[in-house]
Formats: sequence, structure tokens, C-alpha cells
Amino acid sequence: MKLMTAIHTEVTSDVKIAQRLSLAMQLIAAFIMIGSLASSVAIGLNLMVVPGSDVLLQSNGPVIYLDAATVGAGPYYLHLTGATYVLTEDISTPGTAIVFASQNVTLDLNQHTVTFGTSSSPYRYGVALPPSYADTNGLWVNSDITVWRNSSGGVVKNGTIVQGSGRGANSAAFISYAEDNITLQDTTITVNGDDTFAARIEYGGTFHVSGNTITDNTTVVSNRHQGRASVDFINISTEATLEVFGNTINNSRQWGIRVARGDTVGTWGHIYNNNIYTNTIVTNGYGIGVHGGRLEVYDNTIHATNGRGIH
Repeated sequence: MKLMTAIHTEVTSDVKIAQRLSLAMQLIAAFIMIGSLASSVAIGLNLMVVPGSDVLLQSNGPVIYLDAATVGAGPYYLHLTGATYVLTEDISTPGTAIVFASQNVTLDLNQHTVTFGTSSSPYRYGVALPPSYADTNGLWVNSDITVWRNSSGGVVKNGTIVQGSGRGANSAAFISYAEDNITLQDTTITVNGDDTFAARIEYGGTFHVSGNTITDNTTVVSNRHQGRASVDFINISTEATLEVFGNTINNSRQWGIRVARGDTVGTWGHIYNNNIYTNTIVTNGYGIGVHGGRLEVYDNTIHATNGRGIH
């Protein structure tokens, strides 16, 4: 009797193990089927979901969504190479708002507004592409940025950047320094601080600036000899290429668009189809200024309340 009981117990145990193994195999098969279906859908859409993550991958890199809570008080650093960061709501920061900290990153403002500089501190930026090193230039020494990475290939598009009520001096809604292949496209920008730029692009090369609407409400240009422009290209590389077109600049306070670059053998860029409304507050104000040869400037319209045309 004891022997039969032992055999029965072993058989019963084997049956339960077999049943559990069968159930486990069925579950594994189901997960594989679901995974295959998800992969097929993802491949069809050029999308992929990372397990255990909210990050959505598309064929040209991950998409990361940013809300006000994520950005916080800023600066918020875009650190994932090749990513597209998409704003999901308006954000506001006392100082610098967003800083590029990796290469080939796109910031899609997604029709939302970035308000920067609600405090009065100077050298604050809406969107910054700083140099890849801790430069001793006052633009950065006096700023609130602490991370320095190569951010070439950066794109900013599709929304609004506004300087806040702090009206901090020597600021910029958009700034790029010693970076290459930079795009500023389809934005609306308003600045109001003393000696402040809508877009300041210094050193580096290959820039595409198009479809932007800029309002320059600054009331102080401290050094008219050094000068400032609403869209200012300063000391850019002799290897640079430049395309600036389809922009509207309202109320430019010294220069609307200014380019400073060494001479070259062949044509290296174009400024065309821009509408510039000048209202300069210093004597040497122009709609467009070009310092460097072989840049083609054509089909622009300059409306001068105060100031002159092209220099």
C-alpha cells in the first residue's frame, strides 16, 4: 500500500509539472505572437517602443516629450544624441530655459511658447547651443549654463520664444556659439532686454534661418560701434554656408540682419525674401549689413521708419 501511494504521488506530481510546463509554453508563445505583431506594426510605422520606457523611437531617433514639470526652473539640457524633443505645453523659467547638450538634436516647440528670463539676471537665453568647452567669454561665464557639449546639427522649430518680464540685459532668445549645421525655422521671437538679441550666432558654420517672425523691443544699444542686430552672425567660419530667407523682422533697433565673415573665392550664402522693418535708436542702423564678400543679397524688402537699407 505504501509503495502504491508513493507511485500515485509521483505520477500526480509529474502530471502537475507537465501541466505547468504546458501553460508556461503557451504563455511564452502568446508573448512571442504579441511581440511579433507589435514589431510588425512598429516596422510599418517606422516606430519602436523601448520595453519599460515611455520613449518612442522612430526611424531617425527617439522622441522625448517635455512638459513644464520636466523642464522645471531650467536650464533643461537636451542630452540624447539624435533625439527629437517635443514640447507638450508652454514653459516659463527665471533664467535660461533649454540648452542643447548633444549632437543632431531637434527641439520641436510644437506651437508652444518658451518664456525665459522672468528674473532680471543678465546673460539668460531662451534656447542655447553653447560651445563644447567652458569658454571664458562673458556670454557663458556670466550665464547660468553649466554643461558644455558639442551640439552641432541642432534644429529649433515650430513655436514661440519670448523674453520674460525680467528684461535681463545681454540676453538672447536663441544663441549658438562655435557650432555647425544649425537651423532656426518657423519660430516667433520677442525680446525686450537692453543689448539683447533675438538670434545671436557666433563662430561655427553652415546656418539655415528661415520662416521666423521676430519683434525687437529692446530700448538700449550701449555700443553702437560694436553694434547689434536682431539676427546677428558674428565672426562665422570662412568655411560656413548661410541661407537666410522668408523671415520678418519687426522694429529692429540697429541692424535687422548682419553678417560678419572673412572673404572667400566663391558664393557661400544667400539672404533673400526677408521683410525687415527698421526703427533704429542709434545713428548707424541698417536693414541688412554684410561684412564679407560673395554673399548674395536679393529680393528683400526693407521698411525704414528710422535707419537705412543695405550696408
